Amino acid sequence: MRLVAPPRAIAALGAAAAVLAPTLMWVEFIATGLSRPGYSLILGAASDLGAVGTPGADAFVAGFFVLPGLFTIVLGTVLQLSQPAVWMWRAGACLVVVDGLLLILAGAVRMDPFSAATTQRHQAIATACFAAAAAAPLLLAAGSRVRWPVVPQARWFVLGALLVGLLAIASLLRLAAGYPDGIFQRPFGVLLTVWYLDAAAWLARSATQHRLRGGAIRPPAATPSDPVR
Repeated sequence: MRLVAPPRAIAALGAAAAVLAPTLMWVEFIATGLSRPGYSLILGAASDLGAVGTPGADAFVAGFFVLPGLFTIVLGTVLQLSQPAVWMWRAGACLVVVDGLLLILAGAVRMDPFSAATTQRHQAIATACFAAAAAAPLLLAAGSRVRWPVVPQARWFVLGALLVGLLAIASLLRLAAGYPDGIFQRPFGVLLTVWYLDAAAWLARSATQHRLRGGAIRPPAATPSDPVR
């Protein structure tokens, strides 16, 4: 199958976006959390740091929601360009873009201690954002069989399965008893960061190893020393 792929510069842009999105989120979360007396970096909900009326909320929203959302959209767009018409890959890449859009929207509709309706809307958007982020690695892995260089398919399947499982368990626990949001958000964030960085590494390899030929990217030509396949 002929592999339609973006130019090297665009693959490198996607790799940079995949690194910057989670890095900004963690830096903003840790820095803002440490500056808030009484806030728990382990148990606290990240959205509480950007709630209406809290000190430094605007800066937190920009660094935790808006900019990482924009970088996530860039990543999803680059992934969309890097595969032929394989619907599962394209669906996964679209979910990455949707995840970025929902992240920005969650920053626009903030937690509001004076409005239960606004807080509920924020929580619904955040839940949809988590769901899109969890499903995307699974679909990308399922649609990645013809990629060059080879997508780390098994790792993406495992990461996606862990993300979906964690989200399902958290949803059930919330219905049953409730729990501190941080207990779910911290491990989810760590797993998602691993996937972002793995995607960044794959795109970086794509940018350096691919050879452009007439708008398509193909594996490097075999050399006499290569084993016969």
